[in-house]
Amino acid sequence: MKKANEFKNNNLAIVADENRKNNRRMCEFLKCQGYGVISAFRFSDAVVLIQRMSPDLVALDSSFHDAEDIVELLKINKQTRDVPVMMTSKDILAGRDFGARRDAPARKN
Repeated sequence: MKKANEFKNNNLAIVADENRKNNRRMCEFLKCQGYGVISAFRFSDAVVLIQRMSPDLVALDSSFHDAEDIVELLKINKQTRDVPVMMTSKDILAGRDFGARRDAPARKN
């Protein structure tokens, strides 16, 4: 695990998703946005990382085991209550919620 001071030039995001492929996709996206990223694949790891690392953003899979509990723990803790939580899903990561098709190239208007 990286130490908090290794991210002092970047904002830190924690990505919590049990699906390794989706976790990697979100990590890649956030890295492109300038975040230092740490992954969690289990509920207990996500909670510990959030409490220890004081992230600037938590990307949390909506189907992640006990996702609602993680959000509740974040919001009742004085240290983490202001941390934004971005709820994700495999459909959003695949672009399906926006009418995109996987086999169609993206077009600019």
